[in-house]
Amino acid sequence: MFGNKAQPSKIYSYGAKVPTEGLAIVQEQMWLAHQYRNALVELERKRRAAVEIVLLRMSPELSQIDAALSVANTQIDEAIAVVQAQKVTARSKLGASKESKKAVKEKKAARKVLYDQRKSLRKALFASEEWISEQDRIDEDTHTAQLALRAASGLFWGTYLSVESSMQGCRCGAPPAFVPWRGSGKVCVQIQGGMTPDVLLECNDNRLRLVSVAENRTGRRKGRSFLLHMRVQSDDCKKPIFAQIPIQLHRPLPPDSMVKWVYLIRERIATHDQWRVCFVVSKNEWVKTDQATHGSVAIDVGWRVKKNGQLRVAYWV
Repeated sequence: MFGNKAQPSKIYSYGAKVPTEGLAIVQEQMWLAHQYRNALVELERKRRAAVEIVLLRMSPELSQIDAALSVANTQIDEAIAVVQAQKVTARSKLGASKESKKAVKEKKAARKVLYDQRKSLRKALFASEEWISEQDRIDEDTHTAQLALRAASGLFWGTYLSVESSMQGCRCGAPPAFVPWRGSGKVCVQIQGGMTPDVLLECNDNRLRLVSVAENRTGRRKGRSFLLHMRVQSDDCKKPIFAQIPIQLHRPLPPDSMVKWVYLIRERIATHDQWRVCFVVSKNEWVKTDQATHGSVAIDVGWRVKKNGQLRVAYWV
């Protein structure tokens, strides 16, 4: 991406606790990210509405088909209601008459014809030169509006990039839906070019630092306790503002990997919050240490009841 060859990536997830510093900023960023996401949903819905207006202006026949589809949907709902009423009266799933069921099938078949006509008509409109010029205008207006929403979002750049990435597929399929705020959220930091775990532990970077902390008295988690300094905002002088998150590294990051993204995630579960930190790391090749590099295995499927009463399904050599 952006002239760089993509490498296979994995996500290393670790349990975390409530940030000891910067909690208010983290909570604010999560709320603003939620608001920005819903603003992008509204923008996409407006874009689709603008597309429909242009198509209806280009082809009056399309509006006639849409009106016919609305009538067909109403008729189908009424026919299905008749079938359901007959089932209730007969107290049986088979209580509906053949005529009622046939009427539903016929109305659905008629609606399918209308859908096919609408699909072919829209396909022809999208291939016309008039639509191409209108599409450029709509896309330009949408892009300008998105940049304005981004500038007004109040989000740190890593977080708003993550929100925009999650909305990349919203132009296809059903219209995107608004999401209510329930307390869950994510704050992100992107490491351009990547950062090795050794550099991360040196604690000289202005985006991300990983500091080892003193062990607990039992010593059962020796070498696992760390304090993650994650940049979540900048002050008026463009200096970094860090949030400090206690985490437990139950497994080390691969030394030959590059850290590309870091997510601080809060998930609301019932009446409490669950925190975790995810490192997106990449390297040229991921090889399982316990995976065989040569040889072959043959499996013979043979069901047998052994002398001890156990059942054998197959055996391998």
